[in-house]
Amino acid sequence: MGGSKQLVLGIEGGATTTHWALCETTADTIVPLRSGQLDGANLRLTTDESLHNMWRCLPHEASAVGIFLAGCAGSA
Repeated sequence: MGGSKQLVLGIEGGATTTHWALCETTADTIVPLRSGQLDGANLRLTTDESLHNMWRCLPHEASAVGIFLAGCAGSA
């Protein structure tokens, strides 16, 4: 059990708000460290400056990032 620790930043962009959480993970645990909500409500198409200001509010020490956005589709 155990294993090396990693900091993971999760971002969930819904239709009206965008929340984030920074978690410490190992092979068998996930521990939330900090969380919050981005200003600007959501990640609709906006100016580069507005996006830059939103990203500055996020933790920068993450070693991995996962982003889930409402209305977006992806392919494997």
